[in-house]
Amino acid sequence: MKYLVVFFLLLGFQMNSQSSKVQKLNDNAINVYRENSEKAIELLEEALSKSNSKIDYELTNNNFGIVYRFLNDFEKAKKFSLKSLQTKDLKILSSAYNNIGACNRSLGLYEESIKFYLKALSIYEKNSNEKEYGTVCNNIGMVYTSMELYERAKEYNLKAIQKFDKIKYLKGISESYNNYAIASANQDSLDLALNYFNKSLKIEESLNDKKGISESLNNVGGIYYYKGDLDKALESFLKVIDVEKEIKNYGGVASTYNNIAQVFLDFKESSQAIKYIDSAYFYATKYKVSEDLLTSLNNYIAYNESIEDYKKASKYYKEYIKVNDSILNRNNLNVLHETEVKYQTEKKEREILVQKAKIAEKNTIIISVISLLLLSVLLGYFLYSKQKMKTLQLIKERELQDALLKIETQNKLQEQRLQISRDLHDNIGSQLTFIISSIDNLKFALGNQNPKVDEKLTKISSFTRETIVELRDTIWAMNKEEITVEDLETRISNFIENAKISLTGTQFNFISNLNSTDLKPFSSRDGMNIYRIIQESVNNAIKHGNASKIEVSIQEVNKRILVEITDNGSGFNIQEVEKGNGLNSIQKRASELNGNLEMISNHQGTTVSLDLKKQLL
Repeated sequence: MKYLVVFFLLLGFQMNSQSSKVQKLNDNAINVYRENSEKAIELLEEALSKSNSKIDYELTNNNFGIVYRFLNDFEKAKKFSLKSLQTKDLKILSSAYNNIGACNRSLGLYEESIKFYLKALSIYEKNSNEKEYGTVCNNIGMVYTSMELYERAKEYNLKAIQKFDKIKYLKGISESYNNYAIASANQDSLDLALNYFNKSLKIEESLNDKKGISESLNNVGGIYYYKGDLDKALESFLKVIDVEKEIKNYGGVASTYNNIAQVFLDFKESSQAIKYIDSAYFYATKYKVSEDLLTSLNNYIAYNESIEDYKKASKYYKEYIKVNDSILNRNNLNVLHETEVKYQTEKKEREILVQKAKIAEKNTIIISVISLLLLSVLLGYFLYSKQKMKTLQLIKERELQDALLKIETQNKLQEQRLQISRDLHDNIGSQLTFIISSIDNLKFALGNQNPKVDEKLTKISSFTRETIVELRDTIWAMNKEEITVEDLETRISNFIENAKISLTGTQFNFISNLNSTDLKPFSSRDGMNIYRIIQESVNNAIKHGNASKIEVSIQEVNKRILVEITDNGSGFNIQEVEKGNGLNSIQKRASELNGNLEMISNHQGTTVSLDLKKQLL
């Protein structure tokens, strides 16, 4: 008995010692991943191989997620952190929630991002983790800014500022000031934004954080540019260049030279712009910064058009297309090569497993025969049975490999959908935003000289903003293979909230009693069709019916789903009215849903009813 006790004591000591080594490897990985991510991954792989306890696995997997998020591999990062969600360790759990929220934010899955951020926030609040609480509040603020819900964003930025101020965490205060300023700038509160950007700059200067100083100066310069103060904007941008050169961030140097060039181009000072375009092109080419190389080529096009040298403008346009195609081809070839190598490797592994299974089965027969002859029928049967189980296990492993390959292929398709949606957001979205900015600048330059032109420009700007909203809705649907009841309700609620903000004289009401536990998720097409029918009906009530009260309801009635949009507008004669794109679109979408559509309209208002079959789980 005494020896047994000693054995368990030694075993416990060894396990604690092993767990301590795993913890140390994890700590070292987190300390170095920003400077040497490859070293961090090596440390985490060693930690995973030495993990004996559940908590060791959970800690290491979540830290893998943190490192891969830093490397911008957001899908892989999510997979690792999701493995840690069953942990009972609140520190690991809250960190995993926060990391998944950050990954979703980068992937444009804003509703999912907020859901996980709020879970992390709840844990940090219960445990009085002031710094972590403030950090997550700041992150939520950035998500709301991306969703253009700027008041909500500023609300969370202020919460972060209060927490950081309480613990005197200056870097956190600076970042919160910066994010508050960004939200304010998007609301056209430029003086307020400039005040908060300057507060952030003062803190970064007191911390002597060169990177932070550069970012704050760049933001200050941007505000002066939008305020039309060219001299102060240039002064800030030139300081940014000095700092970026000091910290050897030559990609930042190229970007800032492009910013200065664009300022001069916008203010019709082409002779000043060209030397900065040349500098941007030099640094972008030398240090292979593809994004800034494209921007500098675009600036060359704008410069030559401004001096009416269309031959050179055409030359730079051709070079822009060539460089852009080269970048896209290089990225696509890398993805295809990685996919092909992965497929061939997995195929070879499956072939080896099958071959091993066949060899093992042959050996079993020989061993079984020899055993039957030498030992006994019983011993031979025992060996044969054992090997048969081994063969079945190898076959199951092969089946598992096939299943994993199928899942990997599906994930690859989803990643490609996400890539397309990101390209739409980054390219088309940014171009539409540029159009709005250009129209606003044109309106500012024209003043009130020609009211008809001003009215026409306002209509174009409004149409472009509506196009951006439509584009974001499309990207939202593309990012999801299926749309849950919660997703649909959240999207409709956000649409109604934005309508309330835009139309203060109109009363909106949204009612839903759907039980998400009883319903299957909608396909992305069906969910989008329901959302578009509601959106189009509300827009018709506002634009054509002049309604002062609009109600949207989604109800479960007799095992059916009934969607109704009711308004108190002027109505229309359904038999006489010419069906435009709006009504045709509603009827087409209802047909795709296999639903029954009914429209009732008179001088007291309009009701659009969509009757759908309930999809039970």
